[in-house]
Amino acid sequence: MSKGHIKFPSIGSFANMIKFRDRFRSKTETATFGTKIKLHGTNAGVRIRDGEIKVQSRGRDISVGKDNYGFANWVDLHKSHFEIARRLSVTTTNTIIIYGEWAGEGVQKSVAVSKAPKAFYVFAICIMAAGGSKRYIVEPSVIEQYVPAAEGLYILPWFKEPVKLDFGNSFNTPEVVATYLNEEVAKIDEVDPYIKDLYGIEAVGEGLVGYCLDELEESGWWFKVKGSKHTVNDEAKIAKVQRRAGQEYHDLAEAFLTEGRFNQAIFEKNLDFEKKNTGPFLSWVMQDIQKESSNEREELQIEWRLWAGILSKRAREWFLEKCDAV
Repeated sequence: MSKGHIKFPSIGSFANMIKFRDRFRSKTETATFGTKIKLHGTNAGVRIRDGEIKVQSRGRDISVGKDNYGFANWVDLHKSHFEIARRLSVTTTNTIIIYGEWAGEGVQKSVAVSKAPKAFYVFAICIMAAGGSKRYIVEPSVIEQYVPAAEGLYILPWFKEPVKLDFGNSFNTPEVVATYLNEEVAKIDEVDPYIKDLYGIEAVGEGLVGYCLDELEESGWWFKVKGSKHTVNDEAKIAKVQRRAGQEYHDLAEAFLTEGRFNQAIFEKNLDFEKKNTGPFLSWVMQDIQKESSNEREELQIEWRLWAGILSKRAREWFLEKCDAV
């Protein structure tokens, strides 16, 4: 069993979830999904093993001296919030990882939660057994049995009622559910209802995250849907890309190489515009696009090896231009 950093699984799009089902669970006819508001902050986690508390960001362990937007310092001052989970880790020999979004003033900009005080919004818990097997908990009432809501710590509730998706010929087909999700996210894109209820702040939200309540051990069944103000792909351009003598490679690159994705890379990797950071920047951008573009590449028969060169060149030019402007 790993004693170090345990990353929260990457969550793909709704379309990627459907593709996962078609590829690996073709006999699954129905699935029920619960959704939660997606907050725009930074991924954070509290990992507890044998009673010892460690703090982590999405990509690394952090500490008071090497922090990430003050999260490690906050945990250090509020260890009592995690006392139940700490004791359970000793009595069960499990590693307990409490995952959430560390969000609030100074973490991100231009969203509702960024106008609120910094807080830890818990959305999931991972229970890792001594043998390494993992079990995820996303039901809010069960999460509270491990880490109750407290000062600066919130348990994200379900957003409305669960959605039942039928992969056969019924009313709740993937197309119908996708339309419903997009309509709800469009509303969140105007006003985040959770933050409005919590703080009275009326401003932009980010989107929704869906969890398959029938398949919690498999993150391939999870999905995210972002509003137009937060998507990192230009969906309108993607829809217009067609196969035409290799031009599709350049057209699709333009749709995925967006300012939003570049800025997200800068934020996630905590980079300054210095030429020595070109490698980490390109690595994040390339990995993110490779993950997000699988459906489009398959439909347009685009070879990643050839497309990667186009992407890397353009992303590098953008970053170096920013470096020169500093």
